[in-house]
Amino acid sequence: MFKHLFINKMKILLKNKTMLFWSLIFPFILGTFFQLALGNVDESFEMKVIPIAIVDNQYYQEDKILKEVISGLSKENENQLFDTVYVSESEAQKLLDDEKIDGYILLNEDNSPQMMVKTNGINQTIIKSVLDEYYQMSSATTQMITYNPEILYNGILETIYEEKSYIIDDSKENIDFSINYFFTLIAMTCLYGSLIGLEVIKDCEANLSKKGARMCMSPVNKFKIILAGLLAGYIIQLVSLTLLFLYLIFVFNINLGNQILPTVGLAMIGCLAGTSLGTFVGVANRKSEGFKIGILISITMTCCFLSGMMGVINIKVFFDETFPLLAKINPINIITDGLYSIFAYDTLDVYYNCLIRISIFSLILIILSFVFIRRKKYDSI
Repeated sequence: MFKHLFINKMKILLKNKTMLFWSLIFPFILGTFFQLALGNVDESFEMKVIPIAIVDNQYYQEDKILKEVISGLSKENENQLFDTVYVSESEAQKLLDDEKIDGYILLNEDNSPQMMVKTNGINQTIIKSVLDEYYQMSSATTQMITYNPEILYNGILETIYEEKSYIIDDSKENIDFSINYFFTLIAMTCLYGSLIGLEVIKDCEANLSKKGARMCMSPVNKFKIILAGLLAGYIIQLVSLTLLFLYLIFVFNINLGNQILPTVGLAMIGCLAGTSLGTFVGVANRKSEGFKIGILISITMTCCFLSGMMGVINIKVFFDETFPLLAKINPINIITDGLYSIFAYDTLDVYYNCLIRISIFSLILIILSFVFIRRKKYDSI
């Protein structure tokens, strides 16, 4: 009997075009828009070589340290910062006017480098930062030599100019700026399983449809009917989410990490959370089907907004810091953080925390749904 109910419910759900659009087609459309809008966003943050000019006059030739600094920053390697040309002052000004360089450096009689620019921007700020650091180190070194000439011979001067990093980059992969939007999209797809859960409950509620009235009058156990329907809807949602994963990975080449089992586990619990949410909203009140759909869409969109899907990522950070309790119970936020932790961290501590929270969220809604179903009675059908 259960197998018969399951197969028939699966067929019925697959014929529901509205439900299939929101749970299957809409995430693909939204994911495509995300890729079109954010596909090249990381390239805009890549460091590009800055074209500059050096006025090759007598004062520059005498400043051995500045020559060494500019030469080192202009070497063609992965750390190259400047694309430098050495010209006269008039030629440098012409290049600047023609916008072929972002600025040029001029040394005066007092050996203080000056930066000449036409506009303000990131590249000009970088050039100024390099010159400021050079000037500070040069000034400090000059004063130290004046007060204690011995530093030229005891190795202290080399220690001052030595650069050492105490930060170890132990990350497994580069963090993609736009990845949070795709993780939120996956979480939203999980929560759209609520529409499937509501569809199953609608067909078992006598006050929502004639089919529900007939179901309530049938000799079949009501819990068996609901369980078969929810299982069919849950499987449909899992298939939809799997197709979305494959679409993002193989069509758009989105890097979602390489830990498959934790990702699948969180996705399965996320789909359960969505289905349980739809079941709870379906049985918790006697309003119309349209009213309940409006509640589910509102909850999903609000959770997506608080998770940063509809704006800059700072929105998510703001709500996480300002309303931490809300962030901890927001199912979209929980799933997004869990997926991001798999992608970005070496340990699964954050992942397990998110997995426990979304499991508790699902369990609470399942228990409440069971209580409402048990208490629901009709005066007449």
